[in-house]
Amino acid sequence: MNRRPPTVRLLIVDDQPFVRKRIQQLAEKIYSLDIQVIGATDDWKEVNRLLDTARPDVITMDIEMPKLGGKDVLQEVLNWDPDARVIILSAVEDTGAHVAMLNMGARTFLSKNDLSHNSLEVAIHEALA
Repeated sequence: MNRRPPTVRLLIVDDQPFVRKRIQQLAEKIYSLDIQVIGATDDWKEVNRLLDTARPDVITMDIEMPKLGGKDVLQEVLNWDPDARVIILSAVEDTGAHVAMLNMGARTFLSKNDLSHNSLEVAIHEALA
């Protein structure tokens, strides 16, 4: 009897369309989980709508977004669900910002510079733990 991997609803929040697409492509290659990308956006209204309607299990979120401040969005997400599983992403190696967001309640950090199938899979498993 083959067991299906657990289904994980993933929301991708990033201001760069190619990063959103890359994360989605990498997520499709994670076979230890059944990843369903429920949305990929840089728009706060869309994030808010998806939080209410699609109820993501894991959210990947860029720290640096021109339209949305990463810390502000993280706070809003945590107001929506204090136990939200957020993976923060950044191409900038600003450990102070990373630590601040982890202290706010993000589950883990993933560098965009090291973004790969394996690193995303590990980060999602860490967020779910």
